[in-house]
Amino acid sequence: MAEVKAHDPALQGRFLAEYLELFGDELRKRRRHYVLFKVLKLFVEFSGCESLDQAIMKFKENNGEGLHKPVQKTINFLKKYGKKGKPLAPKTIRQYIGLLKKFLEYYDIDTSRAWRKIDQPSKTELRHDLPLELHEIQKLILATKSPRMRLLLQLLPQTGLRLNEALQLKVADIDFEKGWIRVRAETTKNKKAREVPLIPELKDAIQSYLKNRKVDSPYLFPNEKDPSKPMREKYVYDNLHSLLKRLGLDRRDPSGVGYLIHPHVFRKWFKTQLEGAGVNPLLVERWMGHKRGIEAIYYLPNKEMIQEAVEKAAEALKIFGKLGVSREELIERLERLERRYAEDEAFNLMLLENEILKVMIFHPEKKNDKNLKTKLKQIRDELKRYKSMIDPDRWNELEELASTFKLPELIHDYRQEQRRRRLRKLAGLES
Repeated sequence: MAEVKAHDPALQGRFLAEYLELFGDELRKRRRHYVLFKVLKLFVEFSGCESLDQAIMKFKENNGEGLHKPVQKTINFLKKYGKKGKPLAPKTIRQYIGLLKKFLEYYDIDTSRAWRKIDQPSKTELRHDLPLELHEIQKLILATKSPRMRLLLQLLPQTGLRLNEALQLKVADIDFEKGWIRVRAETTKNKKAREVPLIPELKDAIQSYLKNRKVDSPYLFPNEKDPSKPMREKYVYDNLHSLLKRLGLDRRDPSGVGYLIHPHVFRKWFKTQLEGAGVNPLLVERWMGHKRGIEAIYYLPNKEMIQEAVEKAAEALKIFGKLGVSREELIERLERLERRYAEDEAFNLMLLENEILKVMIFHPEKKNDKNLKTKLKQIRDELKRYKSMIDPDRWNELEELASTFKLPELIHDYRQEQRRRRLRKLAGLES
């Protein structure tokens, strides 16, 4: 594995170098090295020191006296400006501070008094998930243009796999003949291998995908640039967000932590569907890879019991088989819904554009307002996008209807006056 280094001068020194020599590979593997660098940089700044080595020596020599102050300032900063100027989730902040605590304790700095004084974000689960509806899953799958994303969005709810487990799947992990998917131990959260049933609907989808796939890769979901590696989680999140926005499903979580629809809700849909179909909860927990209590350890179903549960699962987890309509009909329905949504959004944006123009006309002092200009540009960019999705005749109808809500003569006069002023400036007639 490549050597892990911190390029910030304030962090360079013997303490971090020694720590990375011992734990660098593990941090890199868990993608925590950059997080550690960030929290250490903040800690150094709020300690009033010029370097990490100086900060470590300071708190070693005074037995951790006053340590709570820079730690609390670090927490407060992460709450407000954590990532790209936006707040971090409480759980993420606790992870950041946990890395800092582990680093300090490695160098025998007493953190006990400091951690009793600091105010850490609550452990309470703030995220609020909305139960997924079947038609929403259908809409997401059918609207996806990427074959990889289309299969992934079907596989997640029909297997209950965590996103990382799904992305790490190899074609060799799928037993099409026996109807099982093997989740390798090194890819799971608890480092234990397990098997998940491969229901017929998903089996057909995977085989069709592999048959048409042009890239040769051991992974079911390969990275486009380097097929020897799996698809990245960031790619999935970015594509899912764009898809949700396009379909009008990008509803924010009330807590502000994220969106109501995210990869983990597919896993919850899997559990809900199976338990609703009467599959033994202990077997469901085993398929999902949850920690097993004493009751689950002693639960040893025979082949007949497992086969019966798999049959129930195959029926409960169907996504397209219950409607009695063809895939083409579903796509046509979806396209109609998308067009209708695009028309509604475009019309609302036209009205909003008119309102901003009115403000700029009636309040001359606001005509150079940066916020209004930025908003106007965003609206017009969005309108261009929607225009490509809407029939030209229908677009003209929407524009004509929206024009009844504005002051056309006033806007025309305003634009003419702006042109005259620009020409007079160019001619040197106005300063």
